Amino acid sequence: MNLQDNLSPVSHSIERAREEAKLLWQYIEATGLRPPERLSLDLTGRYHVGDGSEFGCDVPDLSSLGLRVRGPKVGREGESFVGHIEALGIVEGVVVQAREQSFVVGVVATPRWLRRLSERIVWHVRRMAQEVVERRASERVEMNSAEATLHTVEGVSYACRIFDLSVGGAALHLGTNALYFWIDQPVVFSGRPAVVLRLFPGGVVIKFDEA
Repeated sequence: MNLQDNLSPVSHSIERAREEAKLLWQYIEATGLRPPERLSLDLTGRYHVGDGSEFGCDVPDLSSLGLRVRGPKVGREGESFVGHIEALGIVEGVVVQAREQSFVVGVVATPRWLRRLSERIVWHVRRMAQEVVERRASERVEMNSAEATLHTVEGVSYACRIFDLSVGGAALHLGTNALYFWIDQPVVFSGRPAVVLRLFPGGVVIKFDEA
């Protein structure tokens, strides 16, 4: 029996989030960025923790422990976190450290998604340092919760809000209607065929048909 066998479900979630936060940090270091102890991000977004309401937030920095988030509601250790962060997209994780006016989130995702997230972070940091030129053709279009409609191939329509929209896909908030969707489900958005790529609490990420 290993140590994790004796952990409670909450402690296990925190431990996993901490391990994946370290992996994200390693991916960032592998790019050659050589970050200091804390990597300044200066990002904004929206989030909710636990089963609470959605709030605006800012994400001042990142460390090997995770993303630091400041907002009206301070998450408690072990609570789930879902946020839409400027330049990063949808971020899911677990609160691993609660502070007086902020909290730290360990991102929980597959290694592939963590690697993609590390690339977005590195690109954002280098853009802030004016080391890269902004490529508008591939830059995400922030839609500020614009209203839209997602259709199933059977013709059922669901009202949604756009978290973000890019050339390749979109992140959409559906509320409780997200329960009617599953990974690889074919859908139609703004007249374009797509498939459901990922699910997150209250929403879906879709990928447009390349054809």
